[in-house]
Amino acid sequence: MKICLLEPRDCHANSGAVKRQVQIRRLLEQLGHQVVEISCNAMLYAELRKQHPDVVFNLASIYDMGEGHLVPAIIEMAELRYTGSGVLALSLGTRYARLFPLLLSAGIPLPPFQIVEQTDRK
Repeated sequence: MKICLLEPRDCHANSGAVKRQVQIRRLLEQLGHQVVEISCNAMLYAELRKQHPDVVFNLASIYDMGEGHLVPAIIEMAELRYTGSGVLALSLGTRYARLFPLLLSAGIPLPPFQIVEQTDRK
């Protein structure tokens, strides 16, 4: 199986992420898979279409705190299968002001919370 290991943009700034990525690659190769590493950058869609892996192992959404929640959308547009959460789950998981009211309206018990609007300081 051809597996794309999708690395976060700033992966090399985080030594823990680099070690985990190396371990994951080794394990996948030991299991007999062909592993292709692709960086999460502006060329992601084109590179995914070019490589056309059987599955994308999405590390970018795990370790990228910036726009990592958008990566599954790009993978889905490339019509590929991937590991991890989808666009909606990752987007809501990083935006508590949208998540908590949805959970509360669905009857899911939550601790007391308050949403405070950010104001611009001038």
